[in-house]
Amino acid sequence: MDQRRILVRDTARAAGLSMSTIHRLRRGHNPSLLRARLIAGILDMSEADVRVIAGLDDRSAQ
Repeated sequence: MDQRRILVRDTARAAGLSMSTIHRLRRGHNPSLLRARLIAGILDMSEADVRVIAGLDDRSAQ
């Protein structure tokens, strides 16, 4: 988010999530697969990259 200059507020709005949820994700709280997909789209990243960054293994894609 920082490198893309995307604000927490804007990410939260785009994802339909609260700002506190986005802050928790930024601090290391692992997202659900659905949230990882959603955040990947907002950040214009691949879902696989977001899963790796979040520490979700390949089995979580099933």
